Amino acid sequence: MHISVMSHFTNEVSAVPSGDLMMSPVNGFKGGLGVALFVFVLGGFPALVNKTDALSAGIGALVRKMRGNELKLIPVLMLIFAILGSTYGFCEETIGFYALLSATMMAAGFDALTGAMMVLLGTGGGYLGSTVNPFATGIAADVLASSGIVADQGVVIGLGLVLLVTPYLVSVYFVMRYAKGVKADRSRTIMSADEVAASGEAYGDAAAAGNQYEPLSHKQKVVLWLFALSFLVMIVGLSRGVAILIPDTSSMVTISMPIMGPLTQPLGFNPAIIINVFASASGVVNYFTPANGAIMGGLAIMGGLALSRVECGTWLKFVGKVVLVTAIVNVAVLAVAMVVL
Repeated sequence: MHISVMSHFTNEVSAVPSGDLMMSPVNGFKGGLGVALFVFVLGGFPALVNKTDALSAGIGALVRKMRGNELKLIPVLMLIFAILGSTYGFCEETIGFYALLSATMMAAGFDALTGAMMVLLGTGGGYLGSTVNPFATGIAADVLASSGIVADQGVVIGLGLVLLVTPYLVSVYFVMRYAKGVKADRSRTIMSADEVAASGEAYGDAAAAGNQYEPLSHKQKVVLWLFALSFLVMIVGLSRGVAILIPDTSSMVTISMPIMGPLTQPLGFNPAIIINVFASASGVVNYFTPANGAIMGGLAIMGGLALSRVECGTWLKFVGKVVLVTAIVNVAVLAVAMVVL
């Protein structure tokens, strides 16, 4: 028996044997073994790092060192989160830092939302400016390669760095402006009275105690060094075009890249730029979409925003201007890149 509904209307669609149709899920998983292995390895490595509490202890050590200068801590930590987002595609992995930084910023005279801003905009901006992020630029490059379009990884990484800096600067400006206002007058917080009360109940004792952090152990220091060195391995691997050997891809990248990639030829611009266009557009949407793991956690009364006791509506009230300015700046950067590169 054959499935031939579409072939009844057009000769361009071949009938599919029912046996092939039944085996398609199995064959699909078989063809995606590379993706599965890749995700397990890449997702497992940060999980192992988090298991040692090395990142938390490292952030805690930095917070302790800069106690009394928490305003300066904002750009420093946002840069760290941006690098993690740009390279490893960190998002859900940072959920544990929401509580840590919410308590820290409350102890310094800010509000819990300030801590959430640092994590969410930091990693979000990093994802937007993906350089060697295998879940964005890596998979996108592989999809283009499967279509016979070779993307220059040097261009992807270079332009990604520019797109990493621009949202970082925009986000730091808005976060620091908000933080200074709240520091000067706590009534300027955009958190509701219920949110302020909830965050005070959750983190008031920790804030009053000054957030005592354990010093870094020798093992944790070694783990952080290995974690940092792995960035170099990813960069070298991608620049040689052999780090991401994925035979199949999924989700939005798979759907959009085969459509967007071939457009670069008739339009006459570097095909590598389309990867940055995709990463940039996806990153901007991640600032506010419920599909974002950190934001989705807030909607589900768990995860990032919920840990900071911040409702999604409050977050959207703040992030609107950030999204608008970031989108305008990045469109300008990408337009220039299409002309120059």
